[in-house]
Amino acid sequence: MIDIPSDDVVYDPYKDIKPCPFCGGKAIIVSAYKHDDDWTILHPYYYKTYKVGCMVCGIQTQEYSDKINAFKIWQRRVGEEK
Repeated sequence: MIDIPSDDVVYDPYKDIKPCPFCGGKAIIVSAYKHDDDWTILHPYYYKTYKVGCMVCGIQTQEYSDKINAFKIWQRRVGEEK
């Protein structure tokens, strides 16, 4: 079973993330900066989100506030232990 890295551990997404459950393609962690709806021009509020997606078919997880949650969701497979 793959150890789930903590936020302070650097890991190689191509090595540690399971392939796409639909097409078997390579998956990567994608991050994006979003802005809060309650922001002004002078004081914008941005936050970072993470999701995991397949580079071949485009399937992806929803956005999460940290990469570990996105990683955990992607790693889940039906019939495997949690």
